[in-house]
Amino acid sequence: MNTLRRIDWYGQVIMGSLMILSLPFLFCYGFLAGLFVLGGWQLLSAATNTVSFVHSGFRKEIAGYWIWVLIVFAVFFPGWVLSEFFGTGYTAVTAYMSMAATPLITFYYLRIYKKLVDYCELRNELSGFTKSKR
Repeated sequence: MNTLRRIDWYGQVIMGSLMILSLPFLFCYGFLAGLFVLGGWQLLSAATNTVSFVHSGFRKEIAGYWIWVLIVFAVFFPGWVLSEFFGTGYTAVTAYMSMAATPLITFYYLRIYKKLVDYCELRNELSGFTKSKR
């Protein structure tokens, strides 16, 4: 499982790096497309690893991540739905607010996920020492 987590983490880092490197060439389009893909990837990763975060002692960190994700969704989706009534200006404001917060949440998840991967590796290494016969 550690190998999969490490592959997952490096994949997210590579995707985030490509997203940032695309800014000079594609301006915001590459960044936003990468943010959409990376955001979905991280939601799936966080959903499958939440139990591991809780059992590893990172309950507060993953709870903070989910709270910020819910806040961003609570800002973005009502603006998108209510655009019929308030016009596109309201939608643009809520979309920009969400897009400003999303990279911060993305990098926060990368940081706590790296802590989880390192913790699991250390735990596995130490359990190997305690099980050895020498």
